[in-house]
Amino acid sequence: MKGKENSFKDVTVRRQNVADALQWLVNNNSHYKDITINQNSLNSLPEHGVPHGLLSVETENIDLDATCEPDLGPQNEDDIVYNEGTEMSSFLPIPECQQQEIEAVRQQLSNDSNHLPWPTVGSEPLNDNNSPCWSSNILFFTFSSADMHWPELHAIFGNSVSNNSTDNKRQNVINNPHITDWFFTQRLESFIKYWLYNSLDAEWHWYRFEYQARGSIHCHGVAKLKNDPGLCKLSETALKGYLAEMSTNTAEQVNILELNQQIVDGKKASQVVCQYVDWLLSTYNPDPPDNGTWVKPSIHPCQKRHKDLVSLQDSEQDYVDLLNTVQRHTRCSTNYCLRKKQNETELKCRFKFPFEPCVNTKLEFEPIHTKDGSTQYKAKIITKRNDSRLNNHQRLQLQGWRANCDIQVIIDYHACVEYLAKYASKGEPKSPVMKLAFNSIVRNCNNNSNPTKLIKK
Repeated sequence: MKGKENSFKDVTVRRQNVADALQWLVNNNSHYKDITINQNSLNSLPEHGVPHGLLSVETENIDLDATCEPDLGPQNEDDIVYNEGTEMSSFLPIPECQQQEIEAVRQQLSNDSNHLPWPTVGSEPLNDNNSPCWSSNILFFTFSSADMHWPELHAIFGNSVSNNSTDNKRQNVINNPHITDWFFTQRLESFIKYWLYNSLDAEWHWYRFEYQARGSIHCHGVAKLKNDPGLCKLSETALKGYLAEMSTNTAEQVNILELNQQIVDGKKASQVVCQYVDWLLSTYNPDPPDNGTWVKPSIHPCQKRHKDLVSLQDSEQDYVDLLNTVQRHTRCSTNYCLRKKQNETELKCRFKFPFEPCVNTKLEFEPIHTKDGSTQYKAKIITKRNDSRLNNHQRLQLQGWRANCDIQVIIDYHACVEYLAKYASKGEPKSPVMKLAFNSIVRNCNNNSNPTKLIKK
C-alpha cells in the first residue's frame, strides 16, 4: 500500500473490525440477511497483522541465486493503468462469448491440418546438436512499456495538449488495449532492427511477449552478437586460473610453473570478460538521487522524444533522468519482490536489491554444492556500481526505447540453457489446461492406441 513520500507497507487486517463489518451487513443489508458468517475463516485472520495467506503466496521454494529474471521497473502511480477508479478488473477485456480454453485446446489438437512447425534460427531448422546458443554466450534483454507516457502512442488516440491528463491517458489505454499492444509490438520490431542489428551487429535474436499482472505488455528476448570474444571459454580459463591460485600452497614444485601460467592466463581472460561487459552494459549512475543534487524533471522523461535532445547537455541530463525515473528498484515489498526460501524466515528481494557498491567490474566464482557432494563453481559478473538500486542497462537501449529495460550477459553454459528453457516454455496463467488435456489423453490410451483418434476424442 502506497503512503506518503513514496513509502510502502503491507496491508494489515484486524479481525474484530472484519467481524463487526460483516455483522453490520447481515443486520442492515438485504443482500446479506441470509448469509452465515464462517467463524473458522474469521478466526483464521490475525487479531492485528498481515494475513498468513498473503505471506504464503510469497514464501515459495525458489532458488534466489539461480534466478536471473529482470526487474520490470518501478511501478509509479502514473504508470499503473488499473486503479480504484476504473470499472474493469483488468484493462484487457475478455469477451463473454470467448471459447473456453480447454475446448480451444482440444479443437487445435484435433485439427489434422495444423502441424507444429519445427523451431528455426533464421530460415534454417534448429539442430539441437549444433545450435549457436550452446557454442557461445548470448545476452538477454527485456523491454517494458511506458504506455502511460509515450507521446507517439497517445497521438494515435488524438490527445490534445488541453486534454492530456493522466486520467485521460489511462482511460485511452483501457479502452484501446488492441492499439496499445499493436503499438508496442511495432515499436519493438523497429527498435530491435536499429538497436540489435544496425548498432550492436547481432547475429540472431529471439523474443516473446508477456503481460504483467497490471495488464501491461512487455518483452523478454535473447540475442547473439558477432563481436563476442568467446566469454564462456574465457570464463573457463579464468576459473582454471582461480583454482590454480588456490592450490599453489599445496602444489608440488614440478607443478608450480604450470600453475603460475594458468594464473596469468586466467587473469588475462578475466580482464577481457570485464572489459566486454563494461562496453555492453552499466550499473553506474552519474547522479544518484541519494547524492541530493538530482532534481526530478517536471515532464516525465518517457514523454520526450529522442530526436528532441538537440545538445550533448540535453542528452546527458536525459540519461540521468531516465535512470532515476525508470531504472531504479526504489522499493521492496511482499506484494512485488520479497520472497523467502523454504525453511527460512528472512524475506529477500528476488532481484537481489540492494547491491553493494563496486569500484570496478570483476569476475568472481561461487562454489555450488552438487547432489553427489562434489564442488562445482559458477562464474558471476560483479559490475561497477555506485547506486545500490540501479538496474542493468545499456545507454543506447534506454535512451532509444524510452522506458524501463534490462540487459544481461550470461557467461555460463548451464545458466544460458536454463534461462532459455525457462522463457521458451514459460506458460501463462491458464496454460495448465493444456496439461489436463494431455493427461486425459494418456489415461485413455494403451500401447496399440491411435494417437490421432485419441486426440480427436
